[in-house]
Amino acid sequence: MNINIRYIGMSFNEHLTDNVIRKLEELCEKYEIIRKAKILIKHKNTDASDYALCKIELHLPESRILAETLAENFDIAVEKTIRKLKIKLPNTGLSKSTSKNQSKFRESAI
Repeated sequence: MNINIRYIGMSFNEHLTDNVIRKLEELCEKYEIIRKAKILIKHKNTDASDYALCKIELHLPESRILAETLAENFDIAVEKTIRKLKIKLPNTGLSKSTSKNQSKFRESAI
């Protein structure tokens, strides 16, 4: 899977990058149909307070899925955005990946 992370209004954050990549790789293990992920991490500053925006767009073979979250910090924004994607993925009509053991079993059973 190709992962592209863009930071706006803030500098590169290694901890956050590692966290996003780890969570996306876990999601990719479950859904091999994911080909590409575009991530936008943005620091939003308003008069009242600061916010963290996480926006993730997943590219699938025949569609795209988008989720975003505005939260009080980046870790929460990433976690909630990934959770939204996990809810949306089963509704794409595309199947989950099968484990290697299941694939081998099916081949030998045929």
